[in-house]
Amino acid sequence: MPDAKRPASPFSPLDFQLVLLRRMADHNPDLVEDARHELGVSIADMREANKRWQAMLHSPRGRAAASRYRSILGTPESTVDRKIGDLECEARQWPLPLWPDLRFEVLTAPNGVVWNEWLVRAPGATPPPLHTLDDLTPWSCTVDEAARAFA
Repeated sequence: MPDAKRPASPFSPLDFQLVLLRRMADHNPDLVEDARHELGVSIADMREANKRWQAMLHSPRGRAAASRYRSILGTPESTVDRKIGDLECEARQWPLPLWPDLRFEVLTAPNGVVWNEWLVRAPGATPPPLHTLDDLTPWSCTVDEAARAFA
């Protein structure tokens, strides 16, 4: 029987967070375990969410990535045009309750194709000081922050 907090369908923002946690589980099992307990879900819930996510990705009737994120996460908190080198794209950001200082960001090309998705620092949130490799602790900084600190 499905958990009372999460309907079996449609896929919810909580399910999406569980998918992200499942992706991180091999690299940071202790952090994932703590986050899973904070969310009040079981390992089976996390695996089931990942199974449903994979089925959605590989479904012949699946949505395009950009519309899939909107249908799961709702209207983006922010949408801005961005230029990276010669590429013009749109950056869409959604808050995820498990990581209040971060946003899930999807970058789409002008034709609507998603070409990058990652966690970025939330507007106004202070990044950690990054001076040495010891400062690079799991879940403390974003890829972009690490790249800037150790260019």
